[in-house]
Amino acid sequence: MMNSKQRIDLSREIIEKRMSYPETDTWVGYEAAYLEYMNGRISYDEFERQVSYYETLNTDWFDILMKDAFSHKHTLSLSGGSSALRYYASLGLNNTEGNVRGELNKGYTTNLNLSGNFDKFTVTFGLQGNVSKKKYTPSDVGITEFAYNTSRAVPARNLDGSYWYYKKEMTLPGEESATYFPVNILEDQDNSSQEINQNGLTFQATVDYQVLPTLKLGVLMSYAFSNSNSEVWHGEDSYYSRSLKQSYGATEVNFKKNSTLPIGGELKESRTDRNAYTVRGQVDYREALDKDEFHILNVNAGGEIKSNTYNTYAKTTRGYMKERGKTVASVNFSEYPKYLEWLRTTAALGQYTTQKSHDVSVYLTAGYSYKNIYNFSFNARADFSNEFGSRAKDKFFPIWAIAGRWNLSENVLKGVSWINDLALRASFGYQGNVPQVSPRLVIKKEGSSILFNELYSSVSQFPNPDLKWEKTASTNVSIDFAFLKRKINGSLSYYYRKTTDAYMQKSISEVNGVKGYTVNQGTIVNQGYEISLNFTPINTMRADGKGFRWRFDPQLGQVMNKLIDKAVKTKDKTVRDDDDITYQDYLNGTVQTVKRSINGFYSYRFLGLDSKDGRPMFPNLERIIGEGDDAIDYGEQFKLMTNEERYMSVMKYSGTRVPFLQGGILNSISYNRFTLSMNLSYSIGSKIRLLKLYPNVTGSNSTLAPSPMENVRKEFLKRWRKPGDEEHNCRSFISLVDYWCI
Repeated sequence: MMNSKQRIDLSREIIEKRMSYPETDTWVGYEAAYLEYMNGRISYDEFERQVSYYETLNTDWFDILMKDAFSHKHTLSLSGGSSALRYYASLGLNNTEGNVRGELNKGYTTNLNLSGNFDKFTVTFGLQGNVSKKKYTPSDVGITEFAYNTSRAVPARNLDGSYWYYKKEMTLPGEESATYFPVNILEDQDNSSQEINQNGLTFQATVDYQVLPTLKLGVLMSYAFSNSNSEVWHGEDSYYSRSLKQSYGATEVNFKKNSTLPIGGELKESRTDRNAYTVRGQVDYREALDKDEFHILNVNAGGEIKSNTYNTYAKTTRGYMKERGKTVASVNFSEYPKYLEWLRTTAALGQYTTQKSHDVSVYLTAGYSYKNIYNFSFNARADFSNEFGSRAKDKFFPIWAIAGRWNLSENVLKGVSWINDLALRASFGYQGNVPQVSPRLVIKKEGSSILFNELYSSVSQFPNPDLKWEKTASTNVSIDFAFLKRKINGSLSYYYRKTTDAYMQKSISEVNGVKGYTVNQGTIVNQGYEISLNFTPINTMRADGKGFRWRFDPQLGQVMNKLIDKAVKTKDKTVRDDDDITYQDYLNGTVQTVKRSINGFYSYRFLGLDSKDGRPMFPNLERIIGEGDDAIDYGEQFKLMTNEERYMSVMKYSGTRVPFLQGGILNSISYNRFTLSMNLSYSIGSKIRLLKLYPNVTGSNSTLAPSPMENVRKEFLKRWRKPGDEEHNCRSFISLVDYWCI
């Protein structure tokens, strides 16, 4: 980002080029001093003094608001027992301090396990507990965004150490002129917080009974409960509370008429209680089919029932005064009608919600092995879902997979001295996915309407009774190897996944109460390669941990995915309705086009900068192109195009956000019990948008110039200033009002 001198130089150039700030709500730095001088409130010498001060200020917002992250973790454990009874207990502390100053994340864990063997019975009991306390700055304060986006020519404190306020403009209801709210990010940080306290306990017990040497029955029962309390506080001296109070610059009459927070601050409280249980029964069968135990058969079958219940209560309190014993101020409601109106909202009255989920599933696993040379397995699972209403055939969907492994080093390559392990693995599986969509219309029962003075309801979920399972078929092939006394280890894998009846969002008329709902549409193909290697050139490490070892692990991976619609053969054809797509869908990569990566995105066709004034040039965006008989009226042509044709005429495919090749390189050197590790990660082939040069680059303030509060990236030092600069592929920006370019 620019330092303060570079930022002041940019501000000076903006004013010299007469760019406009029609909607800027904050005047600071060079712009504020210039405005004061032009209005005759300061002399030229004072103007020069202020500009010199801002040029050398160079406020380091990251150093003021943030710090280096530091974390530490400690565990104390105890174990022991006899052959009949064993125990294990542990206590843990995890303290993770984030990058923002004043934040806290501390957690404690405990774990207790008891296991006993009694004749044919094996009993295990476990208890896990956790307690955590977290403290953050509320997200609406925006510490990280402020540190990154704010100009270094803006001070944080006055010379006497007090807060330096910049003034944010706001026009209050009933007032003819704008008022200015004092704002300081350090004061906001000191007068706001988000505290989260969590705790939970999980009890688990298993009982296994050995019916026969080859047959075992097992039962698992688990119960868990937890609660989470969250408090988000904004004090009276925070900008958030001041904007609700609306007292600055307002008459007493308008203040009482419009204020929704007459006194104190605001506290948002929420509590979530969770109760869950799991019951699982399983049968294990293992038998050798011959006396030499060459043929081994394993079968596991079972069923599971799970239940989760969440009860949540949320309430917002205004007039809260944390500094005065956490009291709530009393207010004469008749004098503050807007505050009284707010007190009738759901947030102020409090809201209870309950969420329940129940799952039933059965599963089967079967395996066969011959001399550990050939290994085959079959896995199946069926889950019950009532998401599909009355269609019984859709309530159950089996998930299954078959797999095999051929250990060549134990068969055809046995005896080859330099091959320690070589195996071929392959698998094929089929699974389904169910969305959280109801087959019937779900309404949310609200409270009383202040407009009609009656109870009312709103649409929570729009139904789709024709929805089916989303189905995915997966194929995996791998080769595992180990050579030269296991100095070279690794695997080479290929996977291919195809999803049919993929879930996508479809837009519908808002008269239905919602803007869209989920449908089955499209096919997604995902495939890739993975290479895992491990080299150990030197290894003199003994069993007692003494010796030297050097390990080198390069990791390679390739991912490809694309969306397919069998009815469409043209690349870049979208599978969505034409009326549903917008140009933002192409730019942000959510358009879902055929035969393109599902993570792909598009960009405007860019022709470069105009040599005359530096403005960016794009094809097909001028209404009239050409002259005389060769003139083309693109405005009329656009009227005849579909949305898809219109967007594709001015955009082109940029690439995918998923890298074509990615992986890492790990170097590990060990001497006795000391280890030094170095890790390098890389990705190749992905495309991402460049970071914004400054926040207002979208022209949200009716100008493309950065506002006085905003900092600008250093790339903009190479901006277009004169004819010829466009040859260096530099940047430019344009005033949307005056259309000046610099």
